[in-house]
Amino acid sequence: MISSKIKYLLATSILLNIIANWWGIINMSHNLGIIESILANSIIYQIAIVLCLFICFKKNIKLFFISFFIFSSYFLLTSPSLGVDSIKMLYYLFFWKYFNIQAYLFYLSSWLMPIISLIGVIFQIQEYKKSKNVIK
Repeated sequence: MISSKIKYLLATSILLNIIANWWGIINMSHNLGIIESILANSIIYQIAIVLCLFICFKKNIKLFFISFFIFSSYFLLTSPSLGVDSIKMLYYLFFWKYFNIQAYLFYLSSWLMPIISLIGVIFQIQEYKKSKNVIK
């Protein structure tokens, strides 16, 4: 029950990330050109995130939250544009006079995806423990 609500929240965060990422590519293409701006962003990550969006709504995937948590955490911590410094960027983007909505949505959704999937992992563990107690 709760995991389905978390799936919708995670899907919303994934869609925000996709929109913000392509918005950034379009903005960069005005200066660099479309091919260079697509090559500058990791297209493999974008394909993987779209696949995760489709897998999110499959009912038989039991380990989706843990695998997506590992995937999104790995990308978040190893990406040169994100990483731990993006927390400071979120603060600066929100509290400066110049508010860039595209960058803010990208950084926020990049941090929300692992957090929401971690919450999904916690709820799945609790549901598993409840089902184990019912069987006894």
